[in-house]
Amino acid sequence: MRKRVAIIVWSLYGGGMERVAAQLSIMLSDCGYDVCFFVGCFDKRRVYKHKGNVIVLPFIFWHNGQTKVKELSVLLYNAYQLRTAKKENKIDITISFAPEMNMVNIISGTKDKKILTIHSCLSARQDLKGLYYKRKLYRLYNYAYKVIAVSKWCKKDLICHYGINKDKINVIYNPVENRCNQYIQSVKENVVLVVGRMHDIKQQWHIIRAFKMVVSEVPDAKLIVAGHGENMKYLNRLCSGMKMDSNVVFLGFINEIDKLYQQAKCVVFSSASEAFPCSVIEAISNGVPVVASDCPGGIREILTENMKQTHQIDKAVIVKGGILTPKLDGVKYDANNPLTKAECELAKGIIYLLKDETRRLEIAENCVKISKSFAWKEIRKEWVKLMQSVL
Repeated sequence: MRKRVAIIVWSLYGGGMERVAAQLSIMLSDCGYDVCFFVGCFDKRRVYKHKGNVIVLPFIFWHNGQTKVKELSVLLYNAYQLRTAKKENKIDITISFAPEMNMVNIISGTKDKKILTIHSCLSARQDLKGLYYKRKLYRLYNYAYKVIAVSKWCKKDLICHYGINKDKINVIYNPVENRCNQYIQSVKENVVLVVGRMHDIKQQWHIIRAFKMVVSEVPDAKLIVAGHGENMKYLNRLCSGMKMDSNVVFLGFINEIDKLYQQAKCVVFSSASEAFPCSVIEAISNGVPVVASDCPGGIREILTENMKQTHQIDKAVIVKGGILTPKLDGVKYDANNPLTKAECELAKGIIYLLKDETRRLEIAENCVKISKSFAWKEIRKEWVKLMQSVL
């Protein structure tokens, strides 16, 4: 009899974590597991490709600003809904995504084996507040069967700051399909790509500001921005204020972006933190070099060869998978504010890859080699090993 696995995630669209949940359903289904989803909302027009029945539960959405009593009542209500669904569907194993769903999962009280996944740099996220992020509550994770951290940085963070037993935690990277199976070819147009939600944590305003310096050196450079979110108006206003409307294109949400990667000379990231960014491994799997500001999380694990997390970067540094630049300050500047030193170094990294095609192609070849470590078949082995240990 096939084991029944439920994947618990708020939705199946919108971000890298949701994409990983969808990918995991395909992976487990192909391995013979009977997979279903417990979600809080579902929009079939926007969902990522997945396998398994999707069951929408009447979860109450949580948000910052709720009173402690309200937060607790929401947690208990959602846990009751999940407990009922698990029993009705005879679930053997549950895999939850995000701290909110992890907490609901761990207190649901059923006898299924619970696997909790962490996709955030928790201690580095000052914006994450409320009951679900109280550090003492994370000790409850020790009652789960396993906790999956998506990078070594995240595992260390959970051990040092959240009291989770190191033997309870496995590191399993996010998977990526190897898309680039042919020789890396030269790209003629100076296209720079930005991929991700337009949220504060992503800090894309720094890229737009830095791109003013890029255009001064490479006048035909074009910045393509794929994603949506609450900062769209601010980013458009900033772009207009810096007189770069002809150099910057906002595409909004794009589900399939491989064609954009193939047109780009590099992809740029400016996040305050990134546990293990799917967009970075998608870029390198397409043979596209990455320019990324240094930040807490897994970016160094992807792009560099064993660079220590304690090593401070004060200027743009060429690494195996692209260019690493100093950490950005996260301040939302106006168009007339001068560029910061970190923004200038970000611009220098982009300019370097736009002007030196020979070196860019060398790094592109490295990117494809790096991506093989995160290939679907390699990550599948890790999940299969974990799932077999449950039985």
